[in-house]
Amino acid sequence: MFSDNPASADALRAAEASLTARAEARQATFGRAWEDVARLIVGVRDGVDPLGVDVRVQWADAATRSIAQEADAVTKLFSTGLLPADYALRKLGYSDPEIEQIRVMRRTAALDASAVDLSKLAL
Repeated sequence: MFSDNPASADALRAAEASLTARAEARQATFGRAWEDVARLIVGVRDGVDPLGVDVRVQWADAATRSIAQEADAVTKLFSTGLLPADYALRKLGYSDPEIEQIRVMRRTAALDASAVDLSKLAL
């Protein structure tokens, strides 16, 4: 019996490869057009020459990745020193307020782990 559903994640990626390539090609083509639109909007809004406005369109990754695959890739890049912690957290989908909360909690945990009793310090 045959099915339209791929048997594994690898089979799914293979089935999506041509669709992903077409999506990436469209992103490149439409990205330039949307950058032109943004330049015109900013030029009209600010009364400046649109050719002097620097804008960049940033598309989401067209490839399908599981959360685990994304986390594994980001963790490896972070552990090798290629990504700073804040950027790695952003790549994993955390918002700026969540990243700030994580930073505060990590500092608090580091202080707790150092076992410094601040009440005994002379001020």
